Amino acid sequence: MNKSNLLKTAAALALLAATSVFAQAVNSNTSDVTLNASVGESLTVTINSGNTVNFGQLTPGSSATTNVGDVAISITTAWNLISPTSNSVKLYAYFSTPVQAMANGTSYIPASDIYATVNSGIAAALNGSFAVGTPLDSTTITSGNLQGTMNDSVTLGIDLTGFTNMNLPAGNYTGTLHIQAQAAS
Repeated sequence: MNKSNLLKTAAALALLAATSVFAQAVNSNTSDVTLNASVGESLTVTINSGNTVNFGQLTPGSSATTNVGDVAISITTAWNLISPTSNSVKLYAYFSTPVQAMANGTSYIPASDIYATVNSGIAAALNGSFAVGTPLDSTTITSGNLQGTMNDSVTLGIDLTGFTNMNLPAGNYTGTLHIQAQAAS
């Protein structure tokens, strides 16, 4: 090997040795950050269809099976609950003023004469207020269904068997039916 190659090799080795000494990393201590987040409980009711129900021409003296609304109300109740705060989810339908559920000026059809049939079951009067009386539907909550949905189809009918043309004046009767769910013990 000639002297020039020997000098080049020695310089390269010296440079390599110096680089590896300077390339060593120095690490600090480890500090930790704790992460916290929460998702709150939720309970929602969605009217999928049937936001407006029309009854057409009502006949005093006729039953709720005769005076049926033109559409079924499709309802989805969804929940995300924390155990064990609730052991059931109940769906209610009610009127703000049950004795004046549907009004035509000062003439009224009470909630006790408006019937709901849920999922093709037996018709029941909507004469309760929120969380009072029989719910439209109910499901038991366990650790296995803390998140879930309940789908219902509700058909409405107006029972006018207690009315005659004399005590139910002609006119347009309107009202607002409230649909609300409750998760409770």
